Amino acid sequence: MPQHGWSPQETLSRLEALRDRDVRWKDGRVFSLAYYASPEAHELATEAYRRFSGENALNVDAFPSLRTMQADVLAIVAGWLDAPASARGFFTSRFFGSYV
Repeated sequence: MPQHGWSPQETLSRLEALRDRDVRWKDGRVFSLAYYASPEAHELATEAYRRFSGENALNVDAFPSLRTMQADVLAIVAGWLDAPASARGFFTSRFFGSYV
């Protein structure tokens, strides 16, 4: 880490340089590693993440909006898996997972 912080542009430039060798997932040829429905869906997901990236789902008492989202997502996944009513799950931040 540098002794002094980077400018926003320097930070973004360095992040882009790190991505140079990554797979080009938007080309649709990376099965199961990244999912790209459309530019519009990606833009919506990015905006939703921007709006909620500071909240932490580890404490849904402090963030009841995340409790509602978590319950909705877990109900959908439980339905997909034909899970019993006793199924439980949890998600946190952008990276969510479910345990059913």
